Amino acid sequence: MKKRQELPNFLKIKQKVDIDKILKVYNDNIKSFEDKKDFLNLRYGVPYVSENGYTQIPVTKFPESATGDIGDERNYRELEEWAKGTYIEEVLSMFSSPTRTRFCVISPGGYIKPHIDYNTDYSVRYQIPITTNDWCYVGVQRKGEKPELVHLPADGSVWFMNQGFNHAAWNMGKTDRIHMVVCVDSQEDLSLE
Repeated sequence: MKKRQELPNFLKIKQKVDIDKILKVYNDNIKSFEDKKDFLNLRYGVPYVSENGYTQIPVTKFPESATGDIGDERNYRELEEWAKGTYIEEVLSMFSSPTRTRFCVISPGGYIKPHIDYNTDYSVRYQIPITTNDWCYVGVQRKGEKPELVHLPADGSVWFMNQGFNHAAWNMGKTDRIHMVVCVDSQEDLSLE
C-alpha cells in the first residue's frame, strides 16, 4: 500500500453512484438515526453532534460477535440493520474491501477543524457527496505547503481524499452538506495512471 506522500490530495475514481437513491435511503431512515452514535468518535472525544455543526451517522458497525480491536475502524464491516438490503449495500459492493462507512453531515455554518487521521497504508477514504452547495469546501494540506481547497460536486462521483495529511471541511451555505464516507483497507480502487 502506498503511503500518503505517494498519493494525491484528491482523485476522482472510476465508481459512479446514484445519489438520488442514496438520499432516498437516508431520508427513509432518518428517524432511526436519532439513537445512533458513532462509537469511534465518542471513544476519541468527538461528540456525536458537536458544537460546530458536524454529525456522523454510522452505516457500518463493529459486529457483536467480533473479537478484534473495537478501536480499529477496519473491523467495522457489518451493516447497520437499516442499511441492509438497500442501495447503500449495493454501493459498498462496488469497493474492493469496504470497512467503516458513515454519513457525515455538516449543517449550515458548520465545519470540521484541520486534523490528521491516519496514513494511507492503514486505510483510504472515499467521499461521495450526496447534497452540497456552492459554499461547501474541503481542504488538504501537505506539510510545508498551502492547503488545496476543492468543492466536491454532488454528481454521483466518488473521490479519494488523502486523510493522511491535515484536512478540514466547512459549509458556509444555507443547506446541509451530506457526504457518505467509505473507508477501504485496500488501494485497489485507486487508479493512478
